[in-house]
Amino acid sequence: MTNLITYDEPILQKLKDEYELQIITMLIGGNNFEKKDYMLKHLCSDMFEKPLFKTIFKTIEKLKKEEKEIEIGNLCEALKYEEQRKLCIEINKQYITNMNCNYYLEKLHKIYIKKLLKECESFEGYKKIEKIKQKYSIKNNIKHISDSVDELIVEYYNKWGNQIKTYYPQIDNAIGTLQGGDLFILAGATGMGKTCMALNLVLNMAKNKHKVLYFSLEMPLRQLQNRIISSQTQINSDKYRKFNMTNFEQKRYTDFALSQTFSNLPIEVCDDFNLTTENIKDVIVSVNPDIVFIDYLGLIKSNVSGNTYEKTSQISRDLKITANETNKPLVVLHQLSRIKSDRKEKRPLLSDLRDSGKIEQDADFICFVYREAYYNKAADKTKLEFLISKSRHCSGRNTLILNFESEKQLITDKIGEYMEKTKQGNLDV
Repeated sequence: MTNLITYDEPILQKLKDEYELQIITMLIGGNNFEKKDYMLKHLCSDMFEKPLFKTIFKTIEKLKKEEKEIEIGNLCEALKYEEQRKLCIEINKQYITNMNCNYYLEKLHKIYIKKLLKECESFEGYKKIEKIKQKYSIKNNIKHISDSVDELIVEYYNKWGNQIKTYYPQIDNAIGTLQGGDLFILAGATGMGKTCMALNLVLNMAKNKHKVLYFSLEMPLRQLQNRIISSQTQINSDKYRKFNMTNFEQKRYTDFALSQTFSNLPIEVCDDFNLTTENIKDVIVSVNPDIVFIDYLGLIKSNVSGNTYEKTSQISRDLKITANETNKPLVVLHQLSRIKSDRKEKRPLLSDLRDSGKIEQDADFICFVYREAYYNKAADKTKLEFLISKSRHCSGRNTLILNFESEKQLITDKIGEYMEKTKQGNLDV
């Protein structure tokens, strides 16, 4: 909200009347109807303070709605009073064909926003003003390829010290780092380990000093605490719920739960089960984390009327916009329908998202978690497949193998760690 003009009030009002007059002159005069349509898209009646200009503008809007040409004859016919008609005829005489409409629109916008800011008394009010600015903005999105290239260089060095990795070597080698504006979808069917994967990612990032905000729309804080403590103490998470811990395990569990290590983890949790995308954005702005996790997309409330596909599409789009506007990476869990029993290939595919709104279109990354042991009891229970199906940094379907310890809620990357040690020459012979 910078760059607003700061004239004294009497001068400001005089200029406003002048800008209003010039804009009305351009709307009335000439027959460049495309230009008039363009101007109407960037104006509203509230921008005009002079009653006569406001009335003329509303009449012009009415002509537009009735699909009548905006010209002096139709306008005079639509106006109620003779004085208004006469003045419009006089205004029309002042029309100059080469008037710069963008110049006057921008001036009027600045004065209008200044007035709104002066009257604003709440955070909600400021958010509405930002929406008004975006709605009526006349900024041209066409830029030269070299414009503001210095900002690209500055951004690179700013992000150099704040890269957000998953800290799973195989995944990081495949997708690079997560950056502000990224929408990362982590999907899987029930029982595949999505939340377990998410919590392990959260812990990896938090241990590396990244501030994490976790929206848990399904699981309350106590369950999350138990899962994290279990993974860090390597105690079966079910033992807490079933009161089956040995005395040794009870002490280890308690010691970690009350430790500085646990309390110092930079993890904030929101376990409100009744959130919309707008609520989520407000919390992100308030907490200002480095990265955001949402568990899971299907539980976000929608204000859109329509079927599930339409609601999910709008939520997906809103989340991508939120990632961009807050400049935070969003990791969003998504629940897939169970794979049909007669389908030979049980591994999830991008096509499995097609009934779930426009997620595939909005996401920067789409990854699936899959465990063969869920369907085949003879399969390796410690094997978890991490399937990268969409990424800006790698092409094709990339399958990574991770190690899964269900009882401890622990997922590790033994292959990736081995490869890293091999590179560094740190292997024991």
